[in-house]
Amino acid sequence: MSGMKKWCFVIIVAVVIVSMLNVTGCEEAKETIAESNATVAESILKGEVYENSKFSITVPAGWIKSYETESSVWLNTEDEVFGIVVEISRNNVTEADIKAEVEELIKSKNGTPLKEATMLGIKFFTTSVIDGTLDQTAYIGVRNGERVSIILAGKDHKNNNEMKAILESIKFK
Repeated sequence: MSGMKKWCFVIIVAVVIVSMLNVTGCEEAKETIAESNATVAESILKGEVYENSKFSITVPAGWIKSYETESSVWLNTEDEVFGIVVEISRNNVTEADIKAEVEELIKSKNGTPLKEATMLGIKFFTTSVIDGTLDQTAYIGVRNGERVSIILAGKDHKNNNEMKAILESIKFK
């Protein structure tokens, strides 16, 4: 894995995160992600559990931690085809703040229409964008007054069972 590819991925994800910090308005649609009795995570993932002060997540074999802080982690496949960022930040945010943030992301990055998705016990506002050549889906919500951001990246990431399993492995503290 080249250092240049790794940094390009990190920079692209950072640009998306920074762009999501702006605020204005757009439309919404609703979507609920159903939870299954036998999770994909239990049947697919083999790897190490990464843990910080805010959550834990399984890092499967073939994936690496590109960057981490006490409340975030950026994971990507060794070949950098897929990536996921989980971050908990900012206190005292409201659902209205988060919705406005996603609406601004949609506006600035020509994202898909705003949707609501419930997963991991959190109501997220979500959109998909193409940033450069990288397909990404951002899920941003509020948990205990903190902003929770999950960004999935890579071609056809929505249909990737390993990505779904990583998502299901997230446990908030």
